[in-house]
Amino acid sequence: MKVIKILVLITAFTLTGCSKNDDGDSSPPQNQAPQAFGLSVMPNNATNVDLLPIFDWVESTDPDGDTVTYSLYMDTQNPPTTLVQDNIAQTQFEITQPLSHYATYYWKVVATDGQATTESTSTFSFTTRGLGLAVEATNSAGFIPRRFHQVVTFNNKLWVIGGDNHNGEDENDVWSSPDGVTWTEVTANAGFSERWGHTVTIFNNKIWVIGGHDGTNQTNDVWSSPDGITWTEATSNAAFTARSKHQSLVFDNKLWVIGGTDINGTNNSVWSSSDGVTWTEVTASAQFSGRHSFSALSFNNKMWVISGVDSYRKNDVWSSTDGVTWTEVTASAGFSPRFRQTAVVFSNKLWVIGGDDGNNKNDIWYSNNGADWYQAVEHATFTERYGHAATVFNNKIWIIGGDDDTANGFLGDVWSID
Repeated sequence: MKVIKILVLITAFTLTGCSKNDDGDSSPPQNQAPQAFGLSVMPNNATNVDLLPIFDWVESTDPDGDTVTYSLYMDTQNPPTTLVQDNIAQTQFEITQPLSHYATYYWKVVATDGQATTESTSTFSFTTRGLGLAVEATNSAGFIPRRFHQVVTFNNKLWVIGGDNHNGEDENDVWSSPDGVTWTEVTANAGFSERWGHTVTIFNNKIWVIGGHDGTNQTNDVWSSPDGITWTEATSNAAFTARSKHQSLVFDNKLWVIGGTDINGTNNSVWSSSDGVTWTEVTASAQFSGRHSFSALSFNNKMWVISGVDSYRKNDVWSSTDGVTWTEVTASAGFSPRFRQTAVVFSNKLWVIGGDDGNNKNDIWYSNNGADWYQAVEHATFTERYGHAATVFNNKIWIIGGDDDTANGFLGDVWSID
């Protein structure tokens, strides 16, 4: 009888003290993934989307009661693989850095319960808006109206340096502004001589002024300043010939001087320097023709030369990774042959603005690759002009001054576009 009672107790314990799943397996139940959910508010294939969109999605719940968080993926490729943000607790996320204009993006959201189980939405796409209207910050900045000046962004300010004014005089003044509206004369007479057709760039936390025409002669001096007030002459006679209407840029941690007009006419030489003092001729004759009043930029790990004039106005585009070998990306860009335009890198694109194609222009063109060009604006709200200058500041393109050949001629206006 005692043996029978022990067996009954063991059987009872087995039935009441050990849980089993539906298959009779005594292992713990498997964790379940968050429930399916979808994207909301912004419809699939949306167009004209703001550059700082807000992404929304429907809440996902977890069958096991686990806390659900979300990861946002967005890319210009489909499927999107770039993680924008993870561990999002809410069902909404707003990005803080503007997206590119005229770009198609793909996005999805992945929910996780913190236990390596996930659920993903389908992938939606949207296309961002185009360039906005140009807004006039001021029609008369503090500096005298001018053309063939230079504009840069430095120390969170806009800077205007030198140029040719409407009194037929050249300038060596330096002005700055924190907002494009209020301008301060940093110095009325910088260390370098008055000039136009010079170049200005930012290198090693300094403003650099290179070459130009001082009203009498072309120059090949090089100057730098940490504040726009105190200027130091790196060299009074650089190894490259005295020139104006050339271009300068920073690439591969060096200063570069390209083309322009010297005593022999237009040239297509390319020079570089790691300190602004010692200059090396990278090539005496690049593959593009000798030219002046063109644009040169650093973009997508290459140097770019855009349009300008040799014996004729050009609309060709060239690129190089080393300054020695130049590749013709296109012999005829979408915009008309021109010179005296300005160009910037903005919103992950190349932009060409205005210039002279036989008539003054105020059109704006962009390209993702230098080969395919699209017209963003046929007629901007600022007047047709040439000899103006542009830079990127506070996520906007800024266009300053120039000459529109009207009765007033030279301009002292300031415009921004986003």
